[in-house]
Amino acid sequence: MSEAKGVNEKVDGDEVVMVDGGGNLNEVALVEGDNDVGCGGNFSTPIKDDSQSNARIVPFVGLKFENEVAAYQYYNLYALVTGFGIRKAKTATSKKDTKAVIWRRFVCDKEGFRSSNDKRRAGKEVKVRLHKREGCEAKLEISLKNGKWVVTAFQPTHCHALTSLDRIRLHRSHNGFHKSNAYAQITTNQVVFRLRIRRQNNMGREAVIVAEHFQKKRSEDPNFFFSMELDETNRYQMPFAPFTGVNHHRHSALFGCALLADEKEETFTWLFEQWLRCMFGKAPGCIITDMDGAMRNAIQSVFPSTRHRFCYWHIKKHLVEHIPAFRDPTSDFEKDYSHWFYRKTISDSEMEWKKMVEKYNIGEKDWIAKMWESRSHWVPVYFRGTFTAGMVSSLHSESINAFFDGFVNQNTTLQEFVQQYDRALVARRKSESQEDFNTKSTKSVLKGKNRLEAQAGDFYTRALFTIFQTEFTKSIDLWEDETCKNGNVTEYIVGFSDDPIWKW
Repeated sequence: MSEAKGVNEKVDGDEVVMVDGGGNLNEVALVEGDNDVGCGGNFSTPIKDDSQSNARIVPFVGLKFENEVAAYQYYNLYALVTGFGIRKAKTATSKKDTKAVIWRRFVCDKEGFRSSNDKRRAGKEVKVRLHKREGCEAKLEISLKNGKWVVTAFQPTHCHALTSLDRIRLHRSHNGFHKSNAYAQITTNQVVFRLRIRRQNNMGREAVIVAEHFQKKRSEDPNFFFSMELDETNRYQMPFAPFTGVNHHRHSALFGCALLADEKEETFTWLFEQWLRCMFGKAPGCIITDMDGAMRNAIQSVFPSTRHRFCYWHIKKHLVEHIPAFRDPTSDFEKDYSHWFYRKTISDSEMEWKKMVEKYNIGEKDWIAKMWESRSHWVPVYFRGTFTAGMVSSLHSESINAFFDGFVNQNTTLQEFVQQYDRALVARRKSESQEDFNTKSTKSVLKGKNRLEAQAGDFYTRALFTIFQTEFTKSIDLWEDETCKNGNVTEYIVGFSDDPIWKW
């Protein structure tokens, strides 16, 4: 019977349909008249959103299966088209043979509740995992009767929102057999470098093909934007300029990109002008780049009201390279530098800077003195009130560059780059969709019973809730000290009791 593929077999006088019971299920065959179903293995045919098709696979008491695997697959298929995931729950064995299972229960993956027996109460450190249990009572129970597995109980009602079709495959019970070929081809680990090395000069022909590709995408999506400026530059290894940020899961998000002929000021000016066109004339509130002078001038020209911030990671790297005292463990320079760098007001910052200049004899030609002249681009106090989504460096762009390393290389042609870029975007969106699913299908793990924490757990994504929870927990340990009172306004300084007062 395990080798039967799409054929009907007689079992105990009843007709049972077996479809590739050996494990490679390519289609689903059901017998409605005799209420018998046999199936096994992996489904690979997409399920249509069809109410009539869905109705055919709704379980009912009395439905028979050839084996328990078939019952699981059937219930999982029903869950797939309905909008939930399943897992195996309780079993019962025969009194005569304790190894022989005669009863099984399959449940919704949101069945039950998290155990209250927390190992942390015993002083053990455990990794707190997200939990999805919501006490759902949806289930399917089967019993072994006369050599067949028969549905003895079926509860279709759920106590939670069902999962949409575009995210249903993210449930654990479905993601093993419902990944499409498109998804399978776009993960970094699975991308094979089959890109052909084309050394000949074919950029002109490729530019036409790429332009036609973009025109087609624009006809399909009015909001799609592209711009091309062609010259006599026909070369590979063009600088890749991604526009990146972070999404609501604090993951790197790719907004757009460009391939540049060079890194001159006029090239950056053209790039930012095109970006402004794409954004309907709305400039970004803040932009973070390295300390490239050409890019800085272009930003001032095209985005005059945008706060331009230098990447602090690059600045820290230059500090180590240009200031020997920063690397000297016997020097107080790093401590004094941090004391100045994190001042809360501009006046305090300037006062502490003068102290550093005198103490370490910083001259006008020193690297850090030159950096002081552009302090409004990198010292934190000058960015108070500017939203940066927690970003202080351009490492998100670096991570995007590293991500594309799995899709393109220095020999990738222009046409191939566009194709691989589209595939890379699909992979990024899949990752974001997975995190959206995790947020909606799990419950936040609270550290207390405060209603504010619980409300934040319901509204924030899991990544942002973790940040909030850390800040919320720290806020409980804060002390305050009144500094002055002016009419109805009282001013306090707030901080931790074991911190020096200048940190409050």
